[in-house]
Amino acid sequence: MAANEIIALRDGARAGRSSLDLEGRKPLTFRLIVLSKLISRQASRYLNKHYDLSVAEWSILTQLAEGSPRTLRQLAEITRTDKAQLSRANAALLKRGLVERELDPKDARSVLFLITPEGRELREEVQPTRREFNQTLMDQLSEEECRALGSGIDTLTNYLTDDFEVA
Repeated sequence: MAANEIIALRDGARAGRSSLDLEGRKPLTFRLIVLSKLISRQASRYLNKHYDLSVAEWSILTQLAEGSPRTLRQLAEITRTDKAQLSRANAALLKRGLVERELDPKDARSVLFLITPEGRELREEVQPTRREFNQTLMDQLSEEECRALGSGIDTLTNYLTDDFEVA
């Protein structure tokens, strides 16, 4: 095959790629999964070492601090986390006295979870370091990149929140 044919094939392949997959980068979904795992790993190490909390436990405390009471189902919907994982995390928080539960007066089959004063105190203690971590991540990006990333995440989240099947 002649050099000009190789160049034509290469240029044709590049022209068929989306502008977001230039230079043979990994697909967006792969890159987002890797980034998510790296962020989660950092959060997990920190929360476990300093506060004996898992990421799921931290997520529950944060959500309950922002709005209590909530059912496990509501927490799962908000955090997009598996109910079984949240159930284990809630059990650990209950054992530590950081959350409490009560029967839902509107539905006796359902349980409501509430953050306790001790849970709220721990959340307030941890929150500044989590904000600082988020700010450190954002500081790696320009203002334009921050806006674009936020907008892109919102757009994709809204798109994937709709009920449909993705191939």
